[in-house]
Amino acid sequence: MMNRFLKLPWLAAGMLFHMGIATFMGLVSFSTVMIGLELFMITDSEYELIVARGKNAVTLLRRLLSRLGARQNGLSDPAT
Repeated sequence: MMNRFLKLPWLAAGMLFHMGIATFMGLVSFSTVMIGLELFMITDSEYELIVARGKNAVTLLRRLLSRLGARQNGLSDPAT
């Protein structure tokens, strides 16, 4: 299809573009179909990569929020 490094960012941009069309132009059914067709371009291995990166991002965000919460409560850093 295209450069393997740019495929997922381009698909994400396309999905955001069609979400904007649904929001600002009111073409919800058109946007839903187009986003669905864009999802067909993601392979199983790319889907697994997206899920793994999402899990890593959630774990990192939880750690960051727990550290910030501990600092705001006047507690020591839980990582130390």
